[in-house]
Amino acid sequence: MKAYVILFFSIIAMSMGCKKYDNNGNKPATEKKVVVTTVAGNGEPTFVNDPVLSATFDSPEDIAIAADGTIYVTDALNFCTRKIGGGKVLTFAGGSGFGIRNGNETTTQFKNPYSIALDANGNLYNTDENDPRIRKISPDGNVSTYAGIETPGLAD
Repeated sequence: MKAYVILFFSIIAMSMGCKKYDNNGNKPATEKKVVVTTVAGNGEPTFVNDPVLSATFDSPEDIAIAADGTIYVTDALNFCTRKIGGGKVLTFAGGSGFGIRNGNETTTQFKNPYSIALDANGNLYNTDENDPRIRKISPDGNVSTYAGIETPGLAD
C-alpha cells in the first residue's frame, strides 16, 4: 500500500510503555515508550512548501539528517529532494518535472528520487526508482551525475 500520510519520525524515550520480550519471553528491566511526532507535513498528497505543519509531500521515500539537524527528504512523486529546517519545508533540488537534468537547485530534474545518503562534507547522494545513475547534490544545491549512465547494466 502506497503511504500517503504525514511524514512521521519516531522518537524513542525511556519510560514505561512498549513491551518487548527476549527470546525466552522475559520482559527487559527497563521498558520503552515510543512517541511519534509529526515533524513536517499535513497528510495531503500534494506539493506545498510552507511552514512545517502546513507543507505537503506526495510520496516521501527516505531521509538523511545533517549534523545541524536539517532533514532532507526524497519526495518521489514530486520529483525532488526537500529540505526541512528553521521551521520550513523548502525544495532543495529538483521539482521542475519528471526527467533527468543536472544543474542548480530547482532547475534540475529527477524521475522518482528514492533513497538518499549524506556524507561528512554535506553532499547528498540519491538513487532514483526510474534512473540507474547515482546523483550528487552539493550543499549549495548543485546536482550532478556521480556514477552510472542512462543505460542500466554492470560495468566498472
